[in-house]
Amino acid sequence: MAYTQRKAENLKRHDSDTDKTAQKLYTELPLKKVERGDLFNSIKITKRSEDYWILSHSLFWNTQNFREAEKNRFKHLIADHFSDSKDIDQTFTELVERACLAKRHTEDHESRYIPQPEVWFNFTHPNGLSTTNKWYAALRKQRSSCPEFSMGLTLFAQAIISYADTRNILDIVFYRQVFLDLTHYDLLQWYMNAVMHYQFINF
Repeated sequence: MAYTQRKAENLKRHDSDTDKTAQKLYTELPLKKVERGDLFNSIKITKRSEDYWILSHSLFWNTQNFREAEKNRFKHLIADHFSDSKDIDQTFTELVERACLAKRHTEDHESRYIPQPEVWFNFTHPNGLSTTNKWYAALRKQRSSCPEFSMGLTLFAQAIISYADTRNILDIVFYRQVFLDLTHYDLLQWYMNAVMHYQFINF
């Protein structure tokens, strides 16, 4: 209960910065025509593309540094994955789960690896993120008969969204315990690495 109250208070403080954040993101919108009715989604896509880049950097290329121009190009490629989305956060959650599936796949198979960002985020590249569609389809099929199947991945995505939006230190304590209780030690490590990137490396 105390955690919920503290989190609500933090969210109220976070909301006071919404206008400033929106204005900053507006200046970083992808270079394409934006219709008035699509403005909110365009801002949200820009925010989630940034969030997904930070997470992916921490998961796959945490020993590499990238120039600002490179990062902007990667984020434009990520935005393509949201182009037909009707629910930006739901699409983000799916992309996070697919990233986790890819991470586990490479850790279980030494011969497999994640290519460089310009390939991985390219929507049409045969070796890119789109290759995880089949894994995610299999995951959804499992969940159709067992809704709780691999729900740790969904919790991980929720944890990433929450920290990316609020930077609430209490989230770290809360989700650390969640992943420990579930014995999802890989998700715990990835979460802590992602927090470090959000807070100190890609802030």
